[in-house]
Amino acid sequence: MEAPRRRKVPYWISYDFGTVDAGGSKTTTPAISVGPRPFVWTGISVVYGSSGSQDFDIEIRDEGASINFQKDAIPVNGIVRQNTKYADLPIPWRFEAFTSIVITVHNNSSTDAGEIEVILHGYLDE
Repeated sequence: MEAPRRRKVPYWISYDFGTVDAGGSKTTTPAISVGPRPFVWTGISVVYGSSGSQDFDIEIRDEGASINFQKDAIPVNGIVRQNTKYADLPIPWRFEAFTSIVITVHNNSSTDAGEIEVILHGYLDE
């Protein structure tokens, strides 16, 4: 007997940018594909490497809706709480099925490379 399909399923989208050179930028390549079910984004967290820069800006874009979630790149530490490196979104955002998410991070340090992973928290919807 097949299990019934759940209407909402907790889901995380993670992208590890690896090392970002001092003053450098990296973009999700290829863009992150949402898949066959819509993804409702409810929160964001970051994980930094054990050493190096933790001074990053971030830009996030919903390619399908042609929406940037900021006017210009904004400091990661201005979004996430310092102690938890997590933040809830002011309102959830629904990425439609099969759309792409593009994330760009900028290392603001002029001397230190740094590592960063970005995790989008949410759930798969119908």
